[in-house]
Amino acid sequence: MAERPSVKVQDRELFGKKVRRLRLQGLVPVNFVIPGADSRALQTDERQLVNVLKQTGQSGLIELKWQNADDVALIGEVHVHPVTRRVLHVAFRKIDLTKPIDAAVPLEFVGVAVATLASDRFVVNEILEVDVRCLPDVLPKSIEVDVSSLDQVGDVVRVSSITPPDGVEILNDPEQVTTRVEFERAEEEIEVEEEFGLDGEIADVEGEGEGEDEAEQPDSESGSEDT
Repeated sequence: MAERPSVKVQDRELFGKKVRRLRLQGLVPVNFVIPGADSRALQTDERQLVNVLKQTGQSGLIELKWQNADDVALIGEVHVHPVTRRVLHVAFRKIDLTKPIDAAVPLEFVGVAVATLASDRFVVNEILEVDVRCLPDVLPKSIEVDVSSLDQVGDVVRVSSITPPDGVEILNDPEQVTTRVEFERAEEEIEVEEEFGLDGEIADVEGEGEGEDEAEQPDSESGSEDT
């Protein structure tokens, strides 16, 4: 089995607005959510964290390395500054490698839809991820959806057409549409708000602590730095 990406973490003593001091030092506040117990407030190096997130995607496993131990965790929530795209906060969830987990996995649309070659119709992706259940070690970074069969208006690809990797169960309704063909593009694009996207969505670390003050901080109910 390939070695998991890892980051070094330390216990955190700064909370709320004081975490800005951490970012000025090139650190990111993180929380380690432990089922049935209190979450643990931590901090980690921003450069190291960004490099790992670019490897794992939003559904990967990561090792949190302490001074004398380590834990395997699942990436939960990643909060990114809306302007600078700097990582503001990450929540990790402690997992048991012997028990199945439920997680959201991004879809990767592959193939060239015939409809995209026409001027009077276009392809719309209705969903960007699916919910899956599997053992942690077989959790995929993404799942492919073949859209090459899409041609005429009304053609669709459904969840039932997706073939997940071995050991992975898709929990979505099999009849749910992932992709469809529609008539000419609407005048206004519908913006799909993604909390976390790695394809150019997270900025490399160049300056320290730039622009974080304008961002709304995560609330304490979602494992934020205020906890």
